[in-house]
Amino acid sequence: MNKFNSAIALSLLGLTLSGAANAEGWYAGLDLATSTMDLKGEAEWAYNNKMIDDRLAGASLIAGYDLNSWLAIEGGLHFQQMKLETTYVGAVTGSLNSTIDATSVSIAAKLSQPLAWGLSAYAKPGLAYTSTKVEVTSNANILGIPGWNISSYNNETKGTVHPNLEVGLDYAFNDRFSANFGYERQFNAITLGDDHYSLDTFKLGMRYHF
Repeated sequence: MNKFNSAIALSLLGLTLSGAANAEGWYAGLDLATSTMDLKGEAEWAYNNKMIDDRLAGASLIAGYDLNSWLAIEGGLHFQQMKLETTYVGAVTGSLNSTIDATSVSIAAKLSQPLAWGLSAYAKPGLAYTSTKVEVTSNANILGIPGWNISSYNNETKGTVHPNLEVGLDYAFNDRFSANFGYERQFNAITLGDDHYSLDTFKLGMRYHF
C-alpha cells in the first residue's frame, strides 16, 4: 500500500511539474483594435466642427513569454489611424482632409487567472511610447471665382510616454492556439498640439504558443 501511495504521489508530482513546464514559453499574435479618443478643449471643438473624428482603428503585433501559468511579460507594436474628409459648401466651398497616425511600442506584465471551459481572465498593466503624426490638407474657393483659391498643408509629429491598463478574457482552443478579447485604457496617449488625450480601446486577437 505504501508503494502504491508513493507511486500515486510521484505521478501527481510529475503531472504538476509537466504542467508547470508547459505553462512556460514564447507566444506571438495579432490584435485588431478600435479606439475612441477622450476629447476635450480645442480637440473637442475640432471634432464638433467635423475637422477630426474621435475614432481610430488599427492592429497590433504581439510577442510575449509565459513565465508561469499566471504571469507573462508581453511586448507590442501598435498602429492606429483616423482619417476624415469634410466638404464645405457655401460662400466658401472646398474640402478638409485630416489624418492622425498613432504608432506605439509597449511593454506589460500580464496577470492571468484560469476560470473554466478554457477561459482565463487577465489584467495587463503596462507602459508605452506613442508617436502621433497629424496631417491636415485644405483646399477652398471663395465665392466660386476662378483663381480665388486657398490651399494649405500642415503636419506635426509628437510623442509621449504613458501608462496603459488592459483587462479581458482569453480562450484556449488547444495548447497552441488561443483567442482574446480585451478593453484597454491608454492614458494620455495621443498628442494633438500641446495636449494629450486618452484612448478607450477594444481588442480582438489570436495567439500562437510555441
